[in-house]
Amino acid sequence: MKRALILVLLLSLAGCGAQDESAPTRPAPHACKTVDEDLKPVLDLVDAGQLSHLANLLEQHLDPSALRAVLRLVLDAARALPSGSLKKLPGILEHSGMGGLLPLLTALLEPLPGKPGATPPIPPKTQELQAFSMLAQTCLTRDLFQFLTDLLREPALAPAADVLLADGLSGAPQLQNALKNTGVSGRAGVVALVRDVMTSIAAPGFDPHPLLAALQGLVDPQAPGVLGALNVVLELATLDASGKPHAAHIATLQSGARCLLHADPDGRLVGHLYDVVVIAPIAPMGPRASQPSGTEDLLQLLAYMTEALERSEGARDAMGQVFGLVLRPDVATQAVPELVLLLRSDAFSGLFQLIHDLALQPCRSQAVQ
Repeated sequence: MKRALILVLLLSLAGCGAQDESAPTRPAPHACKTVDEDLKPVLDLVDAGQLSHLANLLEQHLDPSALRAVLRLVLDAARALPSGSLKKLPGILEHSGMGGLLPLLTALLEPLPGKPGATPPIPPKTQELQAFSMLAQTCLTRDLFQFLTDLLREPALAPAADVLLADGLSGAPQLQNALKNTGVSGRAGVVALVRDVMTSIAAPGFDPHPLLAALQGLVDPQAPGVLGALNVVLELATLDASGKPHAAHIATLQSGARCLLHADPDGRLVGHLYDVVVIAPIAPMGPRASQPSGTEDLLQLLAYMTEALERSEGARDAMGQVFGLVLRPDVATQAVPELVLLLRSDAFSGLFQLIHDLALQPCRSQAVQ
């Protein structure tokens, strides 16, 4: 039943996309794969009962129209991508730089449900889950996705993202030492600092220049590292091309800061991020490449996704429903471990191929076998 649910939801979209577009040249029939072939890694997990709680959530708690909106969002973004982009992604995620994205995501998720079977049992991080769930339900606004689209399309973001994700672990001591030099140390000190920064951003009349100057003062010009990359990202997020405060971006950041402070007044999420990034090492997905690669392609994909979310209120609501539900404390203890298992599986290459086939329909008659 769970396997059929996933297949039916995907197949229901196979005939609805790109019907008004001119059909691309079809490859020979033998080159076309069935949905079962593309989804084999995911279906193997479903057949083994390893995604049963996630499937139950989709079936019993999520409005079918909301799930359809999320899937349609993926297809709309896929159709907007330049030719061949989706086929690059499985390889991109294995490289250094953006290859740190999935390990970071799984490292953030894995501790949240605790380990009730451990000796002694490790309780779930209930307050962190509540904060994550509230963020998903209340902070995913249209303005936020417009801001993210602008930021993701900044040419200078790719090299900064490479540094943050490829060298984040080696940058943790650099960040700690810099903070100690300003009198900030340990988990509690970092949580208090971030709360003060968020409060400053949320205040009327926020000017980013003092914050940028303070961060720039911590950067070693000879070895800018993670601090230098953070400074670049903050400049891109807050200043326009002339170096003046970007009014629309500032307004969105202020709204986001207020939402974060409301959803997580005690800084639980900052503390959790500190534990994951600074305290516990994050293992890479595979061998680290000598040079980061693929970052611009992945940022381009993410920009198309955020742009589609900006346009679609239904997709934003659906995303809030999905993540708000999966991260709800009474649900997360069973659903999050399955989500982590899925993220660590080899399912992505088939999923990207399926999205490509459904969006562009190169094998329309074979794709729904």
